[in-house]
Amino acid sequence: KVRLTNIKLGKQKFVIEKRAFATTTKTITVGWGSNPLGNFELTPTGTQYDFVVVDFASGKPLAKAEFSSGDATALADDKGHAKLTVEKPGDDSLDVGIKLDGFRSDTIVVQTDAKDVQQVKLVSARRQLFISKRAGKCDLYSTYADGKSEKLLLAGSGHEREADLELVPHPTDAPVAYVSTRGNQSNSDGYLLSNLILIDSESGETTNVIASERINIIGWSGSRLVYVLVTQGQSARSADRYRVMSYDYKSGDNKQLANANYFNDVTLFGGQLYYAPNGGLESSPVKLYRVNVDGSNSQAIFDQEVWAMVRVSYEELALSVQQQWF
Repeated sequence: KVRLTNIKLGKQKFVIEKRAFATTTKTITVGWGSNPLGNFELTPTGTQYDFVVVDFASGKPLAKAEFSSGDATALADDKGHAKLTVEKPGDDSLDVGIKLDGFRSDTIVVQTDAKDVQQVKLVSARRQLFISKRAGKCDLYSTYADGKSEKLLLAGSGHEREADLELVPHPTDAPVAYVSTRGNQSNSDGYLLSNLILIDSESGETTNVIASERINIIGWSGSRLVYVLVTQGQSARSADRYRVMSYDYKSGDNKQLANANYFNDVTLFGGQLYYAPNGGLESSPVKLYRVNVDGSNSQAIFDQEVWAMVRVSYEELALSVQQQWF
């Protein structure tokens, strides 16, 4: 789409030029206000190459992917189809670059005499993380979804206890929450503590959030990570033994949302946190509570002790209360 402004009124010569295409010339009359000129089709004079670009994971077509080779460019349509016209292809092959926001840029080699439509699969720019013991320790790696460009993100310390490992990436941003005993820290009884670390999946930069006897990640909500920890040094009968915490990776704010001797269940649902304390050591009847992940708007929403919560649809939770379901 092209918009021309500050054109003199009256008859004008309108010219469209693009390398590898025949020049189009037309006489137009420019009047006051808008002067829509409609659509123009350029006749290719160079060699054309056809491509279909799809998502590597889903196989669905990707619109607006840009193909380029030298000065020649083309954009994929809604069906992922692009036709690249090259003025003077090389003797044997040419390099074609493909890029699209949110995907890894790639380059393919195309034979100059290629006639068939070529399929191109673009891979998400978001790197995938995994833990491997192939080198003898629990090392953290990152790679693209097609297995290319693998790199060591965080070397294992050798103190990781496999049962305590948790790895939860942010759904859209770079931070990854990682729980392990890699710090080799112990409490006064010699119990190995778990460390909660945030890792930038791109740079590998780490942020130590907290260490405790046990840490369980509930999930991400916006910039906040919600997790449950067992407080080190607290008696098993303490009302503050378990704490639900909310950490904002952007501000570094780490706040407590709830505490109890034990939680029957904790879940994120609809951008809010639902938690069900255990009534075993409580002096008054326990309830089901809901709170925003920043700690605001805390309220009791169900006046019975909930044993478990199961998400049964996008907008529904099922609550288990002894032998009943709500």
